[in-house]
Amino acid sequence: MAGVMRGDKLLEEVTGPGLRPLLTPRRSAVKGLELLGYPVGRSYPGTDMYRCLGDAVDGGAAGPGVLVTHNCQAANGTSGGPAVRAGVVAGVVSSSSPLREPAGFTVLTRLTPRPFGRLLARADHVMRH
Repeated sequence: MAGVMRGDKLLEEVTGPGLRPLLTPRRSAVKGLELLGYPVGRSYPGTDMYRCLGDAVDGGAAGPGVLVTHNCQAANGTSGGPAVRAGVVAGVVSSSSPLREPAGFTVLTRLTPRPFGRLLARADHVMRH
């Protein structure tokens, strides 16, 4: 995306370009996802990044679809955090079972070509003009 001016520099020149999206089609799996966030709770101060590495399968939901991990559980408070693979965002953490559950899971909103591809293309177009 083209940047927003801040003083005499583009915002991306100050902050870096950020993470790009990994648009994945429905019914596909994504291996090697890092779930990232700054949870707050009894065991988490909210200042330390939480990270787990897992694999996600299609959750079968309608709409843009969801991914589900069974070998990586996000801690409470990480909702909205990214699910990153090789420097790109494949999804957003939505919910998780409690960490104490041995058969736990995390649900991620999948970034699919439709509607997220159109949204990102529109944002890129607007930022260039």
